[in-house]
Amino acid sequence: MTYHEVARQLAAAIDQPVEYVDIPEVVARDAMLRAGLPEWTAEQQLILWNELRRGAAATTTDVVRVLTGRKPRTVADYARDHIAAFRS
Repeated sequence: MTYHEVARQLAAAIDQPVEYVDIPEVVARDAMLRAGLPEWTAEQQLILWNELRRGAAATTTDVVRVLTGRKPRTVADYARDHIAAFRS
């Protein structure tokens, strides 16, 4: 699932526009630092995002079911279950 698809599903679930914007790494780093994140945290977040872009989460597993004993929810189900948080 792409970030654009996540945005589409969130928008449909909360009936409000949601758009995924791919922010350049230097802009994201500067924004995190201005927001007060420690430099090491910003750097680790960028490493994580780069790994995700390279497909680190491209395959699905049964880890959610194994750890929680419940079937994983869709993005749309999650958004509907937490609609107040998305609308505030």
